[in-house]
Amino acid sequence: MNERIKELWDQAAKLEPDPSWEGQTKFIEKLTKLVAEECMNIIVQNRKYASQHKWPAVELANVCLYEIDKTFGVHEDGKETVSS
Repeated sequence: MNERIKELWDQAAKLEPDPSWEGQTKFIEKLTKLVAEECMNIIVQNRKYASQHKWPAVELANVCLYEIDKTFGVHEDGKETVSS
């Protein structure tokens, strides 16, 4: 498992330690929100940089895709991030 995913998993598990079905459902919701927040933070950070350097939107999108892919190890095999 990717190291960042492990860290977020641990964080979600600490927030929702209940092993019941309801607790596991809450854990999944928390983990999903943490991953989404991480993606949003990547976009916000890159958007600020892109704005300062007057990047076109497509370049910003490509950098964000790359950073999200790298952060979560989605394509560890080196394949392209998304198909066009």
